[in-house]
Amino acid sequence: IILLYNDFNVPLEIITGYLEKLRIHIPWKHLYTHPAKIELDGFYLLVTSKTDVNYGVERKEKEEYESKMKQVKKVEKFRRERKLFEKNKQSPHHKDTFFERL
Repeated sequence: IILLYNDFNVPLEIITGYLEKLRIHIPWKHLYTHPAKIELDGFYLLVTSKTDVNYGVERKEKEEYESKMKQVKKVEKFRRERKLFEKNKQSPHHKDTFFERL
């Protein structure tokens, strides 16, 4: 819970909490066809609102930068694959497929 709380920058502060019973059922013989079940009994969480909410400008800039870098990497990968495809297509050992010969 603490990790989710920190990642989403929620303006709440966790004071205390507990869980009376946690039951996990994993269908080992049917992992792909039956759902795994998690049951929580007696979940208690005491939270208060934060009065000093820090807006993470640096964090937001870092997330935007990482998002842009992912896009750049996708474009670079596409260009490399296209260049490789064109190179293989022009090689003398390239055999036309059935549809290319039509």
